[in-house]
Amino acid sequence: MTWHTKLLRSDNKKQLVDYVVLAEFDIDTGSTVRHQYPNNIPDYKADWFAEFMLPEGAHNRDLDFNYIFLNRDAPHVDQHLWSKFEKYAQKPDDTLEESESKTFLYGINLVKTRHDSSVRRGAIVKAMCLFSRFQFVDILKKPLELALDQYFDNPSVDVLASLYESLNAIDMAALPRPDTMEQVMMRRGVTYEGLADHHKSHIPTGWYHTLLGYFDRIEIPLRIPLFRTPDEVGEIQLSLLVKTFGEQVMRIFHAVLTKQRVLFVGYNHAASEVAQMVLSTVAMVAPPMSNLIRRTFPYSNLSDLSFLEMPGYIAGVTNPMFQQHDSWWDLLCVLDLPNNTGHIYSAEERRSQDSSKGGAGRMTPPPNHVTKGNNKHAVNYEDMPHYSVDNKFIKAVLSGINAQIGEDWVRQQFYDHTSSILHLALDQDQNILQHNHKLSAVQRKFAEQNAARVKLIRQSAEFVELASHPWVWCADKDSAEKEHLHSQANSAANSSANSPAGSPLAPSTMHASMAAAAALRAPAPQPSPPRKGLRGSKVAPAISPTSSDLTAELAAGATPEDNKEQEMVSIANPARNVKSIWLLLRSYVRKLQLESGLNAIDETQLYYQQLEQYLRSESSLQALLTLLPQSKGGLLPIATGLFHKSPLVRLHASRILQRIQQFPSTKAAYKSLEGYFHTAYERQHAKDLDGTLQNEILEYNRAARESSANGLNDDLAGGDDAPEVFEGMNPLDTLDAAAG
Repeated sequence: MTWHTKLLRSDNKKQLVDYVVLAEFDIDTGSTVRHQYPNNIPDYKADWFAEFMLPEGAHNRDLDFNYIFLNRDAPHVDQHLWSKFEKYAQKPDDTLEESESKTFLYGINLVKTRHDSSVRRGAIVKAMCLFSRFQFVDILKKPLELALDQYFDNPSVDVLASLYESLNAIDMAALPRPDTMEQVMMRRGVTYEGLADHHKSHIPTGWYHTLLGYFDRIEIPLRIPLFRTPDEVGEIQLSLLVKTFGEQVMRIFHAVLTKQRVLFVGYNHAASEVAQMVLSTVAMVAPPMSNLIRRTFPYSNLSDLSFLEMPGYIAGVTNPMFQQHDSWWDLLCVLDLPNNTGHIYSAEERRSQDSSKGGAGRMTPPPNHVTKGNNKHAVNYEDMPHYSVDNKFIKAVLSGINAQIGEDWVRQQFYDHTSSILHLALDQDQNILQHNHKLSAVQRKFAEQNAARVKLIRQSAEFVELASHPWVWCADKDSAEKEHLHSQANSAANSSANSPAGSPLAPSTMHASMAAAAALRAPAPQPSPPRKGLRGSKVAPAISPTSSDLTAELAAGATPEDNKEQEMVSIANPARNVKSIWLLLRSYVRKLQLESGLNAIDETQLYYQQLEQYLRSESSLQALLTLLPQSKGGLLPIATGLFHKSPLVRLHASRILQRIQQFPSTKAAYKSLEGYFHTAYERQHAKDLDGTLQNEILEYNRAARESSANGLNDDLAGGDDAPEVFEGMNPLDTLDAAAG
């Protein structure tokens, strides 16, 4: 896939590094900042930097590092792709002078100890920190280490200046800046490495871009991860986090999801080890959640307790004093990495333990299951409604880790699990779950088990942003606007112009979905009385392959409920705003996924019609694929349409799959389908080309009318390609296990 290259706002903002700071430990004055280059950082005192750049116990290690974030309430360099909050708004044409002190900054700090018997205390400890507006600051660790070594030998501000100028000499305008849609596309193909070759060979490539930097005449390749969101920082090891805490890691997951205060304590641990756990915790839910980095503190200490005032903070410390103050945190995660383990406590469990010992004492590991102890008001974790679904999920993840499937797969599992929960919250907003009887048993159970925390999520002040965030509805504003205009233009064109380049579809077989969209934009016809089948079920509207016949038949066969539904879900409606367009696309996909059966033929036909109407360009197809990750079955909800009893559904499904095959960035998704889907597609596509499928639509319409006239039900015979396994069951049941 070729990513769009975008300039970084304006020519004066191409710099990679904003500041370089040098601190050292002075035996007389303590931790001290010696230099800040090119100038002092606004709004922060030098002593504050000194305390964070020289972590507790740093003199006991030859090398350590941590991360420091500045300007937490300021916009991010990629804010236009990240958040819709006006609080963080930043216009693309802001100048550097106007926004320099208002830009979110990421810092990577490296601290080194050189043992020297000739100096007091027998060691020299120095630290150097780089601050950048880009989240991939960890790739700067190598040049940072070279500069710090040079400073040990030549303690001059010139070393900082040389590092600053060398890194900012890199032409950042050449760096591709994929938008949110492209970032999601990079990850959607992540799946089991043990799957068949046709899956493995289509995992997306081009996740990184390499720029060359130089320091002290040494060439340094900088491999930049293009897929990272602003919340993904450092060397994240989600697998390590899961292995450390085992099944109990889901307590951390739930705490972060519901914005509880989470504190990691790593006594006698390196600051880098604690920071890695904190940043890996963020990666459990971000993406699809966002802005968590603003409440993340990879390393903190007693010199600054302001982070305790941050709602839902995620922080790491090395001082054991923190764990004694149970009012400071909601969930305490005590690290014991030398023994490859960790222990989790709620404040209630901590107080219960103290009470049983007659006072404060050293904390002991809790049992595998969490008990209420002496506090009858404490909540047993295993009694929480979401425990069952989380426990089932994490057992599968642990099995994958033990099978050495890989870090990317683990992160994709958490992304999917988090997305499933967030989608429940969005489903409530869109009334997708208003008819619970349409859900399968597994889907209904998943919704019920997550109901309590979904309620907490929806009550959060951040839910407004969440509901409009690109990683949830998978589109950025610019792309969506272009797609909307493109869709409108296509709707006005003829059949041949509407087909993608190279499409064999002839004008005589005009897309029925386009005519449906035209009918939707036309003045609403006076509906005829509803037609009833056996058991009072609605008969599917009769559909014909030509635009004039289709418009007439829609007008003749639609019920008031049909018209209301068409107005509600019409993507082609030009009056709808950009966000609504993309939410409607998601709405279609979710409804196809959540239906417990495909018996509501009229609704299913409408969904496939509208999907084909909108999915005409590469960008719109990418949007579809972001909603259908490979780990959740990929194109299965679309491909099952090839076996639907309605020939119109089969027509639209085959045409959508045809377009997916025509673009380099999307064709891999089709190839990942199982072979019998390919066979079904080839047959339906051939029928489309020779007109057979259009004749089947006319015959289907006649049969529908006759069954209505004779009082028969509308359960017409299935398609001739339908495998027996789909008879009488939900073709999407294979998705339930992953969702539940």
